[in-house]
Amino acid sequence: MVTNNLGTFWQDRARDGADQAEVLEFVGRAEAAFRESLALREQSDGPESVRVATVCNNLAMLLAMYGRPAEALPMAERAVAIRERVSGPDHPDTIKALNTLGGCMHRTKGARAAVPILAEAKDRARRRVGMDPKIACITELSWCAMLGHADLHEEALAAAATLWPRVVQLWGEHSERARGLARSTARVAEELGRPDDAATWAARARPAR
Repeated sequence: MVTNNLGTFWQDRARDGADQAEVLEFVGRAEAAFRESLALREQSDGPESVRVATVCNNLAMLLAMYGRPAEALPMAERAVAIRERVSGPDHPDTIKALNTLGGCMHRTKGARAAVPILAEAKDRARRRVGMDPKIACITELSWCAMLGHADLHEEALAAAATLWPRVVQLWGEHSERARGLARSTARVAEELGRPDDAATWAARARPAR
């Protein structure tokens, strides 16, 4: 999948672009490569192949990240549909595609629409035997963050309390992932009017001395 890899290369370059013009140039190159790869894979493998699903997912992530979520959404939906039929509902790549779909749904229809999709991804990751614990935890973190975006603050606070020990175990108490969870949860606690909880989470968000 040379053209797909080329798309990924330009997508990575876009993240590090020196200015807006350079970012847009690299995004354009990435999109062109992904669309060429998609056409090639559809021709060689058929429209229902896992390689088609992979390119659809990559293109959906690119379009959603750079302000075109309405175009990204059908690509993400197609990736999920193919993966569920071909790879199975609990396959790690199906769960990854669900996460992409959740992000697209957030950008097009709002956080409340994305929550059940990310909850489904989280549940599938939990029951997947042999699932990489870091990938499973990242999936759950995405769901937890979306609860906060959807103003489901009680649920977000409860989810964060459950997630915190696992995040610390996997990445360390002062890791950026742990501190990011703590920062977002401190804001949720403030929204709920719980200053003590907010202070506890804010302390966890501070960098190591």
